Amino acid sequence: MSEPVAPIRTQRLLLRPFVHSDADALFDYQSLEEVARYHYWEPRTREEIHRKLDDWVEMNALSGEGTLGFAICRADGGGLIGDISLRITNAEAGQAEIGFSLHPGRQGKGYAFEAASAFLEFGFGTLKLFRSMRRA
Repeated sequence: MSEPVAPIRTQRLLLRPFVHSDADALFDYQSLEEVARYHYWEPRTREEIHRKLDDWVEMNALSGEGTLGFAICRADGGGLIGDISLRITNAEAGQAEIGFSLHPGRQGKGYAFEAASAFLEFGFGTLKLFRSMRRA
């Protein structure tokens, strides 16, 4: 495993590794049907959030194929508003996919675009990826 990736700052956001104290903020939106319907999971319970956080806290470094998962936080101290991940699907081919979700109350403000742009810049710049794939 490589060294943990440092938090990524944008104009309005801080993309940082997850910590266990993110559980309540994650539950606030991942327990909602309107968020879960766009993912491969059902609305999550508090217990499921705590189990997922055990994995996500460790998703702070990459070495070859794997997933980097970060919390999307407002840089002004406004707290966690979403999550974003970059999954290296084929390190040799430079392929990856990106995924994210936001609290519905934070949608429509350009946060997802800003976070995704920063993660794509990290992937294509720092990680030297050159191809992205998207599931249909």
